Parts: sequence; structure tokens; C-alpha cells
Amino acid sequence: MHQVIPTIDIFAGPGGLAEGFSCYTTQDTDEYPFKVVMSAEKEDSAHATLRLRAFLRWFIHQEKRSVPPELYIEYVQAKDEGNKTHPALLLGRILSLDPDDERFMSILLDQNIDELITEMERNLSVLYGQSWYLFASLPSYRKDRRSIARALLYSIQEARKIELGAQSDEEAVLFKPLRDLLKMHKSEHPESRHTVLIGGPPCQAYSNVGRVRRSKGNVVNNIKEIGSKWTLKDDPRSWLYIEYLKMLDHISPAIFVMENVRGILSAKIEDESGQSEMVWRRLVKDLHSPQEAISNHSRTGYIPTSDKKYIVCSLVNAKNCHYTGKEDELDGINPASFILKASNYGVPQHRERVIILGIRKDLVNEENLDYLLSSIKLEPQKTSPCVFNAIGDLPPKYSHLTGYFTIERSRPISVKKDPENYNKWLNATQNQIKNLIDRVSEIKGRPHSDLFADKKGLYGWVHETLEQAQHSIANNEVSNTSRKYNWIYAPEKLKSDCNLADWYKKTWKFNKTLNHEPRGHMDTDLGRYLFATSYAIASRLTKVNYDDSARDQINLDELEKVGLLPAHKNRKSFIDRFKVQRSEHPASTITSHIAKDGHYYIHPDPGQCRSLTVREAARIQTFPDDYFFEGSRMQQYVQVGNAVPPRLANEIAGIVFNVWSMLNK
Repeated sequence: MHQVIPTIDIFAGPGGLAEGFSCYTTQDTDEYPFKVVMSAEKEDSAHATLRLRAFLRWFIHQEKRSVPPELYIEYVQAKDEGNKTHPALLLGRILSLDPDDERFMSILLDQNIDELITEMERNLSVLYGQSWYLFASLPSYRKDRRSIARALLYSIQEARKIELGAQSDEEAVLFKPLRDLLKMHKSEHPESRHTVLIGGPPCQAYSNVGRVRRSKGNVVNNIKEIGSKWTLKDDPRSWLYIEYLKMLDHISPAIFVMENVRGILSAKIEDESGQSEMVWRRLVKDLHSPQEAISNHSRTGYIPTSDKKYIVCSLVNAKNCHYTGKEDELDGINPASFILKASNYGVPQHRERVIILGIRKDLVNEENLDYLLSSIKLEPQKTSPCVFNAIGDLPPKYSHLTGYFTIERSRPISVKKDPENYNKWLNATQNQIKNLIDRVSEIKGRPHSDLFADKKGLYGWVHETLEQAQHSIANNEVSNTSRKYNWIYAPEKLKSDCNLADWYKKTWKFNKTLNHEPRGHMDTDLGRYLFATSYAIASRLTKVNYDDSARDQINLDELEKVGLLPAHKNRKSFIDRFKVQRSEHPASTITSHIAKDGHYYIHPDPGQCRSLTVREAARIQTFPDDYFFEGSRMQQYVQVGNAVPPRLANEIAGIVFNVWSMLNK
């Protein structure tokens, strides 16, 4: 009998582990073995994204649909296009309802489903009035009425808006609802014996960048006076993994997967006596015995209820990196074994995350322990996909102009809402290109015609690439949909065994690309992006032809040569702050900082002259194309940047499923 494994995702955030687990299919039956029964997220827009995703997932999993329902398509397209009057938008408001509202959200398994749906619709008509009648009259709703109603009920119950670690009644907002949902799952799937817990506590407190900033006095949350000493115990987020331990204690899952940043392996913490300890050692010991860790922790009033212990191990090499409670095992662990490099597992990105696997000790036969640990080994793929593999087939886009920045003005002239924005963007871009071409010619110290010798040199290639961009933009090639646009000097498409196209487009068979609207840029940044992209291409072409010593990216010194040096004073910390995501390599790590500016995430095609869109960042993170991000564009970027790449999580799910199968033999 096919088992459906109840999965709980805490500190969820959109996508990440839950998305990778929920879309994992078994090779023999092509079924979805993992079912997310609850996810917890505190931020409004991220929670809305999770609810919407749970709504869609119900159709894919429960009804085995190969494409999203029409109502979902209408909703996400209306949201994406900024259509504020489409009746389908009521879907988002319904999905924001409180799961504890008994008028229509109580899932009663012994109640007739048609009666339940009728009662739910009656209450919704009272709550939303005319908006509901317009919504209910949509052909897409009438076509799937029963399925939509059930998907609403389940998704609202599943994705909870909860701030873990807050001063709230955990029993009421978390533990009781979770028990109810697990009980419901058990009644629907009586063969399911145990659960899986996934997720990871917020990790800013352990990130290398964050620790550097705090060491300079820039302490988060104003916990300390500027200039005073900071330790991890001063940041409440460093203790949020205790909430994870509470969940381990409360539900005693058969398996857990915990993720965090690489910085947790080098972080240290002081105990009450002033003794210093590596955080990862404390974490491994606490995960091994949650009950003991919680009992010894002074920052929680939670009373442990379980004595279950866990075998804590690496996904890369569990045989040589595991902890069953023996001190010599801990001393023999190389903490780097907990690191997974996403580019090794089909993700077009240089991203490293700490992933820790836990297996409940009482479920493992001691005689089979060595065999079990030997089977836990995530094998790297032969090839790593590149940026071009990830985003090369997406529709090309121009950005828009946000403002002019001149030497005479300390602030840019805003043109965001100017009806002539495109023409001003075009003029600004062409002016920037012309100035760059002139400056590049001066740098070379020879006439334009001499730049086109067989041996162009680095700045010769920069010059030619800029002219290609000038021609492309002047002829409106990006917006011309009558013929396919090709990136300027894009490398030949690299063959990859990762099948990214199939991964992205599995259920999204439509021409509409969601979350793909570029942000605008100031005219000076347009110039920097043009130069940076042309330089990156020129570096590749120069290396290919004859000179392997060329820099891969511009730095501030190069920008100064062409008159585009930014106005900030700090040149040491930001020497390479303008970075092109080169088409022939995996991208840099997509982080939440992408929401603040795009300087570190410049699109590799100078003909498009912009930073990455949300969809392009999501593609690099390996989100499928049917995944829609709610909220403002800044909030969408944050959601993408904070996620674990779903394709990496999908590989992890395969390991977890194999372990699960061995435990249940």
C-alpha cells in the first residue's frame, strides 16, 4: 500500500524544503509520498504565498492534475498584471481567513462533504456579499466547485500564520492544531505511522556577514549599545532552534531535516560560566537529545514530554559523520560534512547550506545501523547547470528609468511615473552607451577602427559588445516579439543532465511568465550595468581567444576609468559591488539582499541592461514556473532569497524517503 508521510514544515518561508519534499515522486509508483500537513510562517506576504501554494498543491496531489485549475491561472495572472477588479482576486482574501473560524473552516470528516461545502459557501456569501457572487459565477469556479472548496479548506488549515518563539499560547496556536491535523491525516491514511519534521530556524544570528557587521558595532535589534561587545546569546534569533527542539519533543518524528547557514559551523557561544563552545557541537548534542536540551535551557518554560533520542548525521557522508550519543563520535566529526553545495545537485547557483539529518534512535535496529548509515550519501551530479540553462529561455525584458543623477544634483530627478518613461529610458541608455564607447576608445588610445583587429584585447571586446547592445536597444529588439531575441554573445547552450526545463515547466504550460517584471534603475546604474555586462563578456571572449589573465568582473577601479564611480566613500568593502551573473557559470548565492538593490545580480545580457527579475532569481533558486510569489516586489525578492533551492530539497527528500522505507520494513 502506498504510504503518505505526514510532513511538518516550521520556520517555513515559501518554497524551500517543503516545495522540494512535496513535489518528490517515487520512481516505482510515481506517487507523492510526502504530504505537508502544517507549515508555520509569521510574515504576511510569505504566509499568503504558502497558502496559495498549498491551494494549488491540493489539485496536483489529490486529483493528479497535470496543469493548475483555471481559477488559479486567472488569479495569478490578474495579480501579476496588476488587475485589481478581476473577480478571481477574491481567492486571495478567502485564503487569508482564520483557520479556527468554525463558520466554514472546521474540517469534519464525518460530515457530508456536499453539506460542508454548501455551509461554507453560505457563510462566504454573507462575509463577502457581491464580491462572492461575482466570484461564484466565474465559469472556472463553477467548473471545479467541489474541488476548489475542498482545496480552500485544506490549504487554510495547512499554512498557519505563526510566529514561533513569540510570547503566545503555543498550545492553542501550534500544538493543538497540529495534533488535530495529524489526527485527521491518520484517519485518511491509517497506514501512516510516523511523521517527518523539516525546516530551519532563522539564521541571521549565525551568518558570517551578520557577525562581521555586529563586530563593528552594528548590532541587530538594538540589543547592545553601539561599540559594546556582542555575543550570540545577545541575539534572540540565536536561540530559536529551541523552538525546533520543542517540535521534536512534542511530535517525536521518525526523521527530521534541519537547515541553516554555513556560518553556524564557525560560530561560538559562551555558556553561563563563560566557557566557549562551538555552536555546531552544542546543536548536534541538543538535536540528539531534545528533552535534555530543553530541560537545561533557562529561556523556555516548556516542559518536555518525550524521551526520544536521535541519530544525528550528515547527508554527504553519514557513515563517517554521525552522532549517536558517544563523545568520541562528536570529536571525530568534520563539521564541513554537514555542508551541501547546491551546484552539485542540479541547482544553477553557488550556494552552500548546512543540512542536518536526524533519525529516531528507537526505530533503528542496532544490527542494521551501519547499513543504514552507509546508505545515506547524497551523490553529486556530473555537471552543474549554469545561469544560461536557468533563464536563457525566459522572455527578454527592458527595465524602466527611475531617475536621472547628475553631478549638479545631490539627489536624482525622479521619472518613475512619467508617461514618457520608455523614451527617457531609451535616451538615457543610448547616452550611457555613447559615453562608454568614447571612454573605452580613449582607454585603448587608438581610433575605433583599430579596435577590430583579430586580436582585440579586453577593451576591444568591451567596445564591440557595447556596440552590439547599442544596436539591439536602438532597434527595440527586446520588445520585438515577431522574432526570437538572442542574448548578445551568449555562449553555446551548455548541455546539462539536470533537465531544468522539465523541472521548471512541469505543470506550467502557458506563455505567461509570472513575477517577471523588471525593477527600474537610475541612468548612472544603467551605464554601470552596460559596462559590467560588456566587460564580463569581453573577459570570457578574451580568455577563450588568448589571454587567461583577464578579470572576470569589473571593480571600482574599472568603473573609475570610464567615469562611473559611485558616490559612496567606502571603496574597500565594496570594491566589487557590481557583479554580473555570468551566463556560462552557476550564479552567486541568491540572498534576501537582492530586494534592496540589483547591483550584485546583474543580468548577463547587455541588451537587456538590468538586474534580475523575481522570476529569474526564482529560476536560479529552482522554483517551478507555476510558483507565484505574493506581496510587493521587494517582499517577493526576500521570499526567493531566503529559500532553500527546491531542487536541492527534492534530492534530500529522496534520501529521506529511502531512510523512511528502511525504517518501515
